[in-house]
Amino acid sequence: MHLSDGRTCEALPWVAQTPCPWKPGYSRVFIEFTKEEKKNARVSPVQMAKNGHIQVIKNSKLLK
Repeated sequence: MHLSDGRTCEALPWVAQTPCPWKPGYSRVFIEFTKEEKKNARVSPVQMAKNGHIQVIKNSKLLK
């Protein structure tokens, strides 16, 4: 999967037993950092280390 700007991303489905907290037409994805972003990244338990971040984006921004 790719974003409309060409960056690679992976779909992260909602796996909790509660309803999905975002509106239909959006997807949760893991977006890898660019080389420049990796230099400035901080390690956070919420994010996946220094490789990228999780974001909810509109499906129209995704190219499959």
